[in-house]
Amino acid sequence: MGAEIKIYQSLWKNLLLVICCVIFAIGAIFIIADDSCKTMTKVCGGWLGVIFFGGGGLFICVTTFYNSIRHIPYLILK
Repeated sequence: MGAEIKIYQSLWKNLLLVICCVIFAIGAIFIIADDSCKTMTKVCGGWLGVIFFGGGGLFICVTTFYNSIRHIPYLILK
């Protein structure tokens, strides 16, 4: 049979994704800090945006660096 092919995550593509998540999280922080926004907008657009994009960006960053340090492939084709 053929050899297995290991596919690794792209560090640069994931770094771009993390940067985009950070930009959206900063935008959500601006929504929270705005005094003219309604409470529902602050909760839905602000806090949920910070939790989703901030947490998602942090998760992607940590898993990417962990997998690259440990040389863990993203996908193995047999």
